[in-house]
Amino acid sequence: MHIAPEGIALSRNGQIGGGLEASVADYDVISDISISGGRRVNLRITFADDRRYWLLRGVSRPHGEWAQYTMQSYRDLLAWGSGEEATRALGFGEIAARVRKYEDDLPLLGNLLIAQAIAHAASDMDLEPAGDSCTLRYRIDGIVFPVAKIAGATAERLLRMVKNQAQLQAHRSDITQEGRIRLDSGPGPVDLRVTIMPGVAGEKLNVRLLNPATGLVSLGQLGMSQQQTEQVKGLLAEPTGAIVFCGPGGAGKTTSIYAALSYLAAQQPARAIATIEDPVEFDIESISQTQVGARLGFAEVLPVLLRQDPGVVMVGEVRDPETALIAMRAGMTGQLLLTTIHAAGPELVIPRLLDLELDPYMVSSALVAIISQRLLRKLCTECASACEVTAEELAALGVSEEELGGGLKCASGCPVCHGTGYLGRTGIFDLTVIDDDTRRRIMSRDFAAIRASVASDALRTEAIARVKAGVTDVAEVIRVLGAKQ
Repeated sequence: MHIAPEGIALSRNGQIGGGLEASVADYDVISDISISGGRRVNLRITFADDRRYWLLRGVSRPHGEWAQYTMQSYRDLLAWGSGEEATRALGFGEIAARVRKYEDDLPLLGNLLIAQAIAHAASDMDLEPAGDSCTLRYRIDGIVFPVAKIAGATAERLLRMVKNQAQLQAHRSDITQEGRIRLDSGPGPVDLRVTIMPGVAGEKLNVRLLNPATGLVSLGQLGMSQQQTEQVKGLLAEPTGAIVFCGPGGAGKTTSIYAALSYLAAQQPARAIATIEDPVEFDIESISQTQVGARLGFAEVLPVLLRQDPGVVMVGEVRDPETALIAMRAGMTGQLLLTTIHAAGPELVIPRLLDLELDPYMVSSALVAIISQRLLRKLCTECASACEVTAEELAALGVSEEELGGGLKCASGCPVCHGTGYLGRTGIFDLTVIDDDTRRRIMSRDFAAIRASVASDALRTEAIARVKAGVTDVAEVIRVLGAKQ
């Protein structure tokens, strides 16, 4: 018998299924899994449909118990969309109470944690060891919230269950591991990207939740102004050149680049679009997507991809000289290149590219635009209240009271936003088109002049406009952009 996240199957004469439909089953048709016997057990699986039960005789007890446990875990986890935990976001106190209630029912506990992460639109779920317990945290709208404490022994069992479902080495606790679990039932498909890091106190689990229902948006939904959206569409219509999205980690660069890819995929006449990513976060129809990793790197894949002559190439991140060289060469010689760089602003992108040992002529020839961005939390519309801004906040924001105006709103907190005062996020953008003067400064490696020509307060200006419009508040702008120097 073969056990996989997609279902179970019997093999006969080396062939899975043996040509019989009845020997392949999904977990949702299993009604019971039981074992009986001593050191050698009988594993019996009964079904809710009309097929006969399966009976495997003479299975060693450890293997039988593992099979029973794993199948039950898959069955319960894949049914996450059928209960209250998936359809309604519970308060953190209620989640903590249910964690204690479900400690002895591991599949139900795992179901609760993942389902609630999805219900809260969390981007990440962390399980971090601390003494004789583990802390469960959700990252919601970029902020990490402690949710519950889980007993150490329960957390260890939960970690083994996740490892099994992600097809990792459950017995190893001394190595880093990465895996993937796909949930195909419930409201829609969700990918869980599992990473495990060994530490002094034990293994830390991170589960990144990639939900196409919330993670894939259009260009018009990013938060750009109408003028910026039309500018980006014009840049994406160019046949060649490099467009670089920049910002710190968690600034929404991947969301923006996927929005650009989705827009390109819908255009006519169609262009061949290919991506190289680590990892592939969302599947987009009509786009060729390649995932790289430890065994297959960007630099190995990119030259082969370019020989297939796609019209548009997306490289997930320019992170080393070899990848930067090949990618920028593509932007010079006939492909439209989309990529990301971890840099705080456009004035730091060009020095970063030159630091990656690129010749100035290559950067000046290939680079057509830099899009810098940040994410701001939006005020909860149910509880946002009028407030006054202090002199210290005005100084940090870099504006006068007259410039900011009155009628401002601030975060308060209510049951709808779980007491945070914020609900959802929006982007702010600074679009820099590389002109001839900047190209000449790149050729002369005049970093001071480059900084003077491309650095701006556009992000802060955009953020202040959102404060005036009541979309966010001053405290959030200062948190994201810092105090004006």
